[in-house]
Amino acid sequence: MYTLCENYNLRKYSDNIALESKETTVSYSSLYESSGYLSDFYSPKALFLIVCNNTIQNYLVYHSVIVNHLVPILLSAELDEAAIVNLVEAYQPKYCWIPTTMDFAAKGFEPRFEDENGYTLFVNPRCSNEQLHQDLCQLLSTSGSTGTQKFVRQSQMNFESNTHEIAKYLDIQSDDKVITTLPLSYTYGLSVINTHILSGATVYFSHYTLMEKPFWKEVADQKITTFNGVPFTYQVIKKLKIDRLDFSSVRVFTQAGGRLDEVLQRFFGEYCLANNKRFFIMYGQAEATTRMSYLPYKEVLRKSGCVGIPFGDGQFKILGKDREYLPAMQQGDIFYSGANVCMGYALGYEDLFKGDEFNGLLDTGDVGYLDNDGYLNITGRTKRFAKLFGISINLDELDIIHSQRFSDNFFASIEYKNKIMVFSDHQNKREVLLHISKALKLPITSFRFFSIESLPRLKNNKVDFSKLKTFLN
Repeated sequence: MYTLCENYNLRKYSDNIALESKETTVSYSSLYESSGYLSDFYSPKALFLIVCNNTIQNYLVYHSVIVNHLVPILLSAELDEAAIVNLVEAYQPKYCWIPTTMDFAAKGFEPRFEDENGYTLFVNPRCSNEQLHQDLCQLLSTSGSTGTQKFVRQSQMNFESNTHEIAKYLDIQSDDKVITTLPLSYTYGLSVINTHILSGATVYFSHYTLMEKPFWKEVADQKITTFNGVPFTYQVIKKLKIDRLDFSSVRVFTQAGGRLDEVLQRFFGEYCLANNKRFFIMYGQAEATTRMSYLPYKEVLRKSGCVGIPFGDGQFKILGKDREYLPAMQQGDIFYSGANVCMGYALGYEDLFKGDEFNGLLDTGDVGYLDNDGYLNITGRTKRFAKLFGISINLDELDIIHSQRFSDNFFASIEYKNKIMVFSDHQNKREVLLHISKALKLPITSFRFFSIESLPRLKNNKVDFSKLKTFLN
């Protein structure tokens, strides 16, 4: 019954602390026993929606769901209410684990269990008992901040291969201790937790943000050994003055969630070299479970701007316009193959019965080249995505969100110099920027507004995004 749980070897680490917070401690033996939490209510291979924040309780629910072979779909509790309602309608989950105050999202569902932390398990009486595809393990968000309906379908093989490979190459040990710096609902954040649990390490759940002093006190007091972050995380650390922060216990730093500025790469590379620490830069996408490559820490200063070599059996291929293989140092479209390439996408409930559509090959949507040592360098993006603060934002979805709110106006968004530029004929700049800031839960300074009378278009009537960029010069 507990296949994944057994693969984690939780009993092997029974006396170790698995999960810890200011209020709670959970040993590995207790984590093993918690696999039965809520299981009296479960139906096999059903969809289980979890609206979560970073708490041990929510991870225990996720863990129980995954080892009992249900299919979890994690949503941030900070998502817009309408977005959560839309996702429940689109995916028709059998179960919803949500804050009791958000019961509006489970309209027509029956409450079955309420815990002391203000969460309720709702069961959908209208949901079919038909089992989802046998290989489906979990759904990963492609753009968690917009509440998009597009998710990645991950198989058990994807989950296990990527988790094991990352733990192996980062050399995570049972005496390591990691602190949460990323949301549980964020693919990279979830991967950090799972790889440490696999290795018998301790995960410390912090209630604080990087901008709060108690967070840094926890890093020191808890003797954190592994620290993970997106580019914004490292921008904050540099701004706070790294020498004023106590990283004496930290042995390993990792970075993913977007391209790290080469100046920051060198800054942290030199800091780690001088202080006998390891700094790993990684590259990943939800479509490849979480992470595809890593830059060995000894190469961080020599391979500036590089995202490294593949994990495990993974391979990068650079293809030209006619899909021909390109040699080293020639730029083209980046394709990736490996056991961690997911099954395909889902836009709703009907897609959860589909098999493997990617067949182990992923068009990353990025452009780049392999150097003469086989290391990957990314030079741009072909997909309509932006990354701010380590969060993938689907720009097409963003334009739809604008149009739904301001139906009489047109909108087109592009990423430029780590900001999102919004072009529109709307007359109230501040109203638009406040709307996007609230919708994405990001600072208003992350966006700029440009008033234009009409959008430039290509011959096929699609928006000419390259022309929009020329307006910025």
